[in-house]
Amino acid sequence: MASATSGLRAGAAVLSLAVLLDSGIEHYRGSFENPAMVIAPTLALATLGMTAVEDRAAPYVFGAALAVGAAGVAFHSYNIGKRAGGFDMLNLFYAAPLGAPAALSLAGLFGLAAEHPDV
Repeated sequence: MASATSGLRAGAAVLSLAVLLDSGIEHYRGSFENPAMVIAPTLALATLGMTAVEDRAAPYVFGAALAVGAAGVAFHSYNIGKRAGGFDMLNLFYAAPLGAPAALSLAGLFGLAAEHPDV
């Protein structure tokens, strides 16, 4: 069971790092115009930290990552939908990405699964 737990933690760490780097750069490029843009990189950093330590707060951080990532997918979907052309290929490639917040949710899910490997 230890290998499954470490594999899930490693997966959560890789996804958290990817989200941290991607959202940090892209939200910085957007000048953090929306104050909520600081949440994703901050939570990705916290999630990355929780993958490296055993802490009682880890399930809460992973749960927050799962929830915030899902909210991010909804928010990015809303932003894509309100653009001219809606969900056309141009907007899917050049508007707010759906994959980044989904990756944050997946990192939270992997972290939660690592916390409860027997479930």
